[in-house]
Amino acid sequence: MGTRRRCRDPRRRVDRAAGAREWSARQPVIFDPPTDLSAAEIVAVERVFGLTSWVPEHVRQVRRLARQLFEEVRRHHGLGAAERRVLEVAAALHDVGFPRDPDRHHKISAKLIRSELTASFAERDVHLIALVARYHRRGGPKVRHRWYGRLESAERQTVTWLAGLLRVADGLDRSHREAVQSISTRDVDGRLEIRVHGSGALDEDVRGAARKRDVLERALGRPVLIRAAALERVGV
Repeated sequence: MGTRRRCRDPRRRVDRAAGAREWSARQPVIFDPPTDLSAAEIVAVERVFGLTSWVPEHVRQVRRLARQLFEEVRRHHGLGAAERRVLEVAAALHDVGFPRDPDRHHKISAKLIRSELTASFAERDVHLIALVARYHRRGGPKVRHRWYGRLESAERQTVTWLAGLLRVADGLDRSHREAVQSISTRDVDGRLEIRVHGSGALDEDVRGAARKRDVLERALGRPVLIRAAALERVGV
């Protein structure tokens, strides 16, 4: 018998593309944009996000928590508005590769960012955004990695900081319930303590963040403890 060939109807691809455009048009804006993000840059980010049907509520929550963490530990990282901007865009796009390949979505997200943001963002920013998104899960930054290894030492440290913050923020919505309302930090006995404030059960989100604290600890140079703030009231 001859080999059977699958018949791929191009109309189905057109229908899916049209559906994706309609879905994107219906979504609320994912940005409460920083004042230094241009209209063209906002449109570019929205366009990349619209390539997928990933959960916008989770993305907004992760971006919000990443921004809070950035401000809470500014005393340690000393980064400014330009770096916060990189973090926020990376947070908005960190999961865009998920529908294409869940197991490798961090790498797919980085590729999409590099290919789709170049026309609207500075080249340096595109590389940093892509790397921060790429390192939001799995292994952290390594010099042997092609794009990370090309950076100057100071930029490598910036990526490590921002990826560390994004990993923890992502873990803090492990449940996808948006249960974490805010975070606060303090330095205690040579470690950074992140206190998680929210309503309902926070165990899954606290555990999710704790499992992803390694890169932040590397940037900080000290241990990180993540705990639900409510536990302090019962002496835990």
